[in-house]
Amino acid sequence: MSRLSAHVGEKIRFFRKNRGLTQEELGEKVEIPQSYIGNIERGSKNISLETIEKISEALKIEPSKL
Repeated sequence: MSRLSAHVGEKIRFFRKNRGLTQEELGEKVEIPQSYIGNIERGSKNISLETIEKISEALKIEPSKL
């Protein structure tokens, strides 16, 4: 796992929990499986800029916050 992937995953988890969303709820909003959200949050998956954009929209934050 890269440090950048881990950092982005930690930020996604922080904002998701701050919004009171479960991994499943976030996954539904961005149309990706809950298991994939979990892998992203653990930093074990590299995600595309498109996915970062979808997640940031679902969390109502700027992509740069991730």
